[in-house]
Amino acid sequence: MTGLDKIIEDIQAESLEAVARIQKEADEKEAKIRKDAEDATKAAVAKVEEDGEKAVADRMARARSAADLLRRKKLLSAKQTMIAETIEEAKASILNLPSDQYFDLLVKLAGVNALNKDGEVILSQKDLDRLPSDFESRLQAAAKGAKLTVSKKAAPISGGFILNYNGIEENCSLDAIFAEKKEELQDKVRAILFA
Repeated sequence: MTGLDKIIEDIQAESLEAVARIQKEADEKEAKIRKDAEDATKAAVAKVEEDGEKAVADRMARARSAADLLRRKKLLSAKQTMIAETIEEAKASILNLPSDQYFDLLVKLAGVNALNKDGEVILSQKDLDRLPSDFESRLQAAAKGAKLTVSKKAAPISGGFILNYNGIEENCSLDAIFAEKKEELQDKVRAILFA
């Protein structure tokens, strides 16, 4: 082997070593890049999963809250309907009392509301048609000194009466009384129905 062959052989050996070293470094860099990419991918997947779970939890919480609100609204609406129906039934039961009981109630109502002056009681047409013969005298007794007469004309009311004092009217119709006492009645009915 000549000196030149030896130099070529040394160069080839050094080249092979350099190639092996470069290949090893490239393999190590590739492995590191691959590991970093896998770690980054795992972190990104974990973040996406965490964000997704949070989004699902938030949506579920909002859906539960919306459903609960809707349930409460429907329950409140149902309660308000029941209260209104109960009050209307109470008013209807007064209107449908037997005549003697109904007119006893009107006499008591006149006694409570009559002013100490002369006036007239205006009834509905239905009440005028079934008016007991002693009603006016019973009104006088209940009115405590005031002279109350029953008007021959009917008022456009369903029940109760209107007290008329020379053009100044006090509405004692059942509709007006129930409207005036609406909140108080609702509270009492609510307490009875939903205690």
